[in-house]
Amino acid sequence: MSASKNGAATEPTFWHAPYLAKASYPVFPTRGKEPSVEGGFYACTTDLSQIAAWIEDGHGDHDVAIPTGLPSGIVVIDADTPEAYAKMEERYGRPAVLTRRGGHWWFAHPRNGKVWSNNVEAGLDRKGDGGFVAVPPSRGRTWTYGIPDRSALPILPREFWSKRSNEQTNAPRQEPQDLKEAATEAIASRVIRIPHGKRHEHLRHLCGVLLARDVAMGDAEDVLVAAWTKAGGELAERAGREVANTLATTEQAIAESRATGVPSLEQITPGLYAELEEIFGWKSRVTLGDRRIDEDDQPEAESTNSREDRRNQADRLIGYALEDVQELFTDQHGAPHALIDGEPVPLTSRCYSWLRRLMWEEEERSVSGEYLKMAAGTLSAHAEFSGESRELYTRAAWHEGILYYELRPGKVVRAGPGGWTFEAHPPVLFRHYVNLKPLPDPEAGGSLDVLDGLVNLKSERDRRLFKAYLVTLPLEHVGRPILNASGAMGSGKTTIQRLIKRLLDPTAPETVRFDPRDFLQKAMHAFVIMLDNQNTIPEWASDTLCRLVTGEADSKRRLYTDDEDFIIELRRATLLNGINVPTDRSDVLDRSLVVELERIPDGERKSEEELWERFEAEHPKLLGALFDTLSKAIALKRSLKMSRRPRLADWGEYAASVYEVMGWGAEQFLSDWDEIIKLQNRSTLDGSPVAQAIIKFMEDRERFEGSSTELHKKLENIAEEIGVSIVRDKAWPKSARWLWRRIQEVVPLLVGVGIEASRERDEAGTTITMRRVPTDDASDASQDKKRVDKPDAAGNTGPNDARSNARHAPNASADASRNSAESADSGNTGNTGNRFGTSWESDPMRHYGKGA
Repeated sequence: MSASKNGAATEPTFWHAPYLAKASYPVFPTRGKEPSVEGGFYACTTDLSQIAAWIEDGHGDHDVAIPTGLPSGIVVIDADTPEAYAKMEERYGRPAVLTRRGGHWWFAHPRNGKVWSNNVEAGLDRKGDGGFVAVPPSRGRTWTYGIPDRSALPILPREFWSKRSNEQTNAPRQEPQDLKEAATEAIASRVIRIPHGKRHEHLRHLCGVLLARDVAMGDAEDVLVAAWTKAGGELAERAGREVANTLATTEQAIAESRATGVPSLEQITPGLYAELEEIFGWKSRVTLGDRRIDEDDQPEAESTNSREDRRNQADRLIGYALEDVQELFTDQHGAPHALIDGEPVPLTSRCYSWLRRLMWEEEERSVSGEYLKMAAGTLSAHAEFSGESRELYTRAAWHEGILYYELRPGKVVRAGPGGWTFEAHPPVLFRHYVNLKPLPDPEAGGSLDVLDGLVNLKSERDRRLFKAYLVTLPLEHVGRPILNASGAMGSGKTTIQRLIKRLLDPTAPETVRFDPRDFLQKAMHAFVIMLDNQNTIPEWASDTLCRLVTGEADSKRRLYTDDEDFIIELRRATLLNGINVPTDRSDVLDRSLVVELERIPDGERKSEEELWERFEAEHPKLLGALFDTLSKAIALKRSLKMSRRPRLADWGEYAASVYEVMGWGAEQFLSDWDEIIKLQNRSTLDGSPVAQAIIKFMEDRERFEGSSTELHKKLENIAEEIGVSIVRDKAWPKSARWLWRRIQEVVPLLVGVGIEASRERDEAGTTITMRRVPTDDASDASQDKKRVDKPDAAGNTGPNDARSNARHAPNASADASRNSAESADSGNTGNTGNRFGTSWESDPMRHYGKGA
C-alpha cells in the first residue's frame, strides 16, 4: 500500500483496513461523507473476516474510516485553516495525519461521558461521539509518523473536553463540588505516604472502589487527577494520562469480574474507604465472608446479583439476544441465522450491529469486537443444534403452488390461481441485502400494453415474447431463458434491460461484471442479473450463465478456515445485450430468448428524464397488470395441453399460458418460439468454423467415411479456403482428437441443413461418417423417424394427415414431439389424433382469459 506525495492513494484504499484493525482500531468503508455499508458507523469492526468480505463485495476502492468517540476510544481535532494548524502544532506538536487543508491531532477519549462532535472554534473541529474520520491512505490524507499506538495517545486536553455537550445525553449525576474537594483531600493525604512501588496498585484499587460504588467516570477522574496533582512530583506530571488509562482498564475489568476493591485498598491505605464512604454518603457495609454487602440488602438477593455482575459482556449480551430473538435456525445450507423482527440475520459479523444495539439499549455502553465475536459464536451454536431449518429466498419464493414476491422488508405480494393480494405473514423468509432497493405497491387497472411505448422492439413476435418473458420472470422455481437484446447503436438495448431491472428487481448497482472471483457472490445478492454491453463472453462465463438458468451450485472455503465450506446455490434470471449476440456457444444460445430492437430515429428519440418519469408514473400499475396476468396464467397452466414443448419446458408451459391469457393462443407461442430456434441455430452455425467447413466440404459429396485424422486434414484445407484461421481461431480443433467434440456440438444443426454425422469405433480405430440426407425426410434426428413439422416427408402426405403445425419449411425444430395429439389417423401413420385425450382445439379451457 502506498500513497503519492500529495496524499492521494495510488492503490485501492480499503485494502489498508486490516493493518488498522490489527492495531485495534475499528474500521468501516466510506465514500465521500457517507458510510458505504449497511449499518454505517455502527458496522465498524476489527474482525478481519468482515473486512475481507467488504473487500470482496467491491468496497476495496472505498476510503477507510474510523468511528471517533467511545467505539474507537479516540477524539480527533481537525485544524483546517493555517492559523488553527499553527496553534495546534505549537501546543501539541505535529499532527498524526496530514490533510490537504491542515491536519488531524489524535487524543484518547476520556470515557467519562459523551464527547460530541462539534466546532470548537474557528478552524478547529472536534470529531467525537457520533462522528468518524477518513484515515490514510484515503484520498488526500497521509500519516505523519505511521499508525498511532492507541496506548500512547495523550488524553484529551481540558480545553477541548470542557466544551463537551453532556446536556445532549443522560450524563452521570455530578456530585457537589465540595464533596469532590473533600474526597480529593482524603486521597491526596494518603497518596503522599504510599511508597513509590505501591502507588499504581493503590490507584487501581481506588478506581475499582469508586466505579463499583457508581461514582460517575467523570467525577472519579476529576477527584483522582486532582489528588495525584496535589501529591506533586512524578505523579503530577503524568496524572491525566495515568488516571484515564487506569479508569478505562478498571471499567473493563469490572465487566469481566477481574477487579479488586475494598480489602486490597484497606491493606494499602487503612481508613480511606471509611472516609470516602462518609464523604459520599454510601450505605454502611458489613463484612460477609470475603465480601462486603449493604446492611439493608438480603444476602440471598446479593448472592444472585453478584453472580449476575460477574458475567462478562459476552455472557450478558447472549442473554439479551436470547430474549430479543424470535427464533434461531439454520438455512438450507446449514448456515446459522437469527430471526429478528421477522427478518433473518446471519450469525456472522453481519449480526454485530444488532448486538451493539442490544448492549446500548440494555446498558448504554459499547461492546468490543472480541465480545461480539464470542456472542455471535455462542448464538451460532444454539442455532446449529436447535434442529430448526428454514429455506431462505431472495426477492421471490414459490411455495405450495403460490408465488410470494417481496417488494421490500415487511411487504410481500401473494400471487396464485385466485389472483394476487398482499400477504402480511408469508410462510417463507427472504434474505435482505443492502443493495436491494424497495418496490412500490402494485395497483389495479394497469395494462402491459404500456410497455410498447417504453421499448422499441422490432416485430410483433418480439413484443409478444417480451411480455410473456416479463410476466414469467418472478417464477424463481423454473429455469427462464437468458433475455438477449440485440440491435444497432441507439436502439435502446440498455434501456430495455433497465426497465426490466427497475420494474422487478431494482438494485445498486444495477449491473454486474464478469469476474471469476466474485461473480456468483454478486449474483446471490440480486434476483435479476443485468450484464450490459457484452460483445463477447469468456468461456467460463458461458458455462456459468447456462448453470444459472437451470440451477447453479458451488462452494468455496470460508475465509480463515481449513475445512469449512461456504455454499452457493441459486437460479437467476439473466439479461444480456450487445450490438450482436455476444456468444455463438450452442448451449448458451439454446437457453436464450433473442429479441431485436430497432434504432430510434433522432426525431422520435425521448430524453432519459422523460422516459423514466413516465416509467415511475406507470410503475405501480405495471406491477399490478403483471401480477394479474401471472395469477391467471398460474391458474390456466394446470389444464394447459401443448402439442410439444420448447427446450426449457417448464418455462414454456407458463409462457404458453401467458399467451392464452393475453388472447394470442398457445400455438402462437410455439410458432414464435420456432422462429427463435431458427435464430439460435443460425447463430450457432455462423459461429462454428467446423460446421462451416463441413457444409462446404459436403457440397459436392453424397457421403464421406474415414478416420478423424483424415477428415481433420481435409477440413483444414477447406477452412483456409473459406477464410478460417486454423491457428488463431480458438474454436478450431487443433488436433484430430478434438474434431469429433466440435462436430457433436452442431450435429442437430447439421441435420437441419441436410448433413448427418456419426461415429463408430472398432478394432481398426474410429471412423467418422457423414452423408447427405433430404431436409424434408421424416427420418432425420428423430427418435421415431417421424418429423411432425415436415409435411413433405415420405409416407406422411396423406390427405387425412391433420398435423396442425405442418408447414412447407426446409427443416423442423429439434424438439418435435412423438405421436402428438394433432397427428390424426391416416393411411400411412398408424397414429390416432386423440390418443392423448381431448384435442387442443376442443379443450374448453383454451379460451380462458381471452382479451385480458
